[in-house]
Amino acid sequence: MKKKNKAIYLLFLMPFVYFATACFVVWLVKTSGIYPSGSEGGCHGAVINSMKKGLIPIVTPWAAFDGIEEYGFLMDTWSIDAISMGVAWSLTLDPVKIEEMSCKCQLYIEHNYGIRQFENEFFQYIRKIISVR
Repeated sequence: MKKKNKAIYLLFLMPFVYFATACFVVWLVKTSGIYPSGSEGGCHGAVINSMKKGLIPIVTPWAAFDGIEEYGFLMDTWSIDAISMGVAWSLTLDPVKIEEMSCKCQLYIEHNYGIRQFENEFFQYIRKIISVR
């Protein structure tokens, strides 16, 4: 009988543990400013964090999000020729265009990978876990 009571107790306690964990992770992310990369199925965290700081990306499709060409240069492969093309492209940018693209990168990341988006996705994920149990 004690095992059954313990299982019921844990069943009611687990949603609170998940919620507390979610709140802690959101607080940790908010205070550190470093977000999970999501590189399992999306853009690499290094690209996101670099763009957040205003760097213009020169990346391959494996490290890019859809439409990255609007914010930087998309190389076909990791070949020497593709890298040379990316460097040549960057050398054609004038200082005004660099400033414009840098600001555009920062705004894109702020609107699409900011703390609010992370909070919403994380809480949805936790709610889904809780509803399955």
